[in-house]
Parts: sequence; C-alpha cells; structure tokens
Amino acid sequence: MLALFTEQRWEEMRSRFDSRMAQAAPADLLRTVWQKADRERGAFQTMGTPSVRAVAGYTVVDVPMAYERGELLRRVAFDADGQVAGFFVLPAETERSPLGCDAASPASRSSSESSVSRRRRSPRHSPSPSRRAPSW
Repeated sequence: MLALFTEQRWEEMRSRFDSRMAQAAPADLLRTVWQKADRERGAFQTMGTPSVRAVAGYTVVDVPMAYERGELLRRVAFDADGQVAGFFVLPAETERSPLGCDAASPASRSSSESSVSRRRRSPRHSPSPSRRAPSW
C-alpha cells in the first residue's frame, strides 16, 4: 500500500480502499497529502521497518518514512477483509498506540499531520493474532 503511495499510483491505491475510504479519499486528496509532505519535508528517501498490531478488529501498520528534512509516520488500518479502512500521515514522534487519530479531515490537522480515514461504527470482527498485514 505505501509503495503505491510513494510511487504516486493514486488510483491503484484507491482500488484497495473499502467503500467508505474510496468515497472519502479521491485521488486528488491523496496527491495533496503527498505534495504537502514533499513541501514540508523534502523528497522522500526510504521506508523504515513496519510495526504491525491488531486493534479493535483492524490490522494497524505503522511505517516510519524518511525524507530529506525529517521523518513522518504513515499509519494504515486494514479491515478484516484486507481493505484499507484508514490512512494517516503523522509526525514521526507519534506514539505507536491504537489508531490514535479520528476521522478528521486533513484541513483540521496541524501542518505536520494529515489523515485520510474513516471510522467504523461498531466492532464486527475480533482481532485475529494469526492475521497477517497485506504486503506492501
């Protein structure tokens, strides 16, 4: 998923979103999130080592991302079907704890934080320790 983001393949990325994320995150919004990080941190350099955990029925993956002038943390939440249910761009110093973000629009975030997400109304699935995060 993050490889698609770093390669700026917005439509292919969106094809892996659940229906609510697909409605909430058009390609133009993803492009804007990318451009904002590029403006503020410089060119993307590399992805760090992902950390994966189960939270409230989601598989949550945090990946540190290095840029020319600093780092950001990308957080992707996958639902039980492996579709993207949340996508966050957070300051690098963000604690790697459960989701940690609401479904606020990027405009309501500080200049160093953006999110593209949706919030599930009620838990339908239990976390499964055997579930693996989708490949990047």
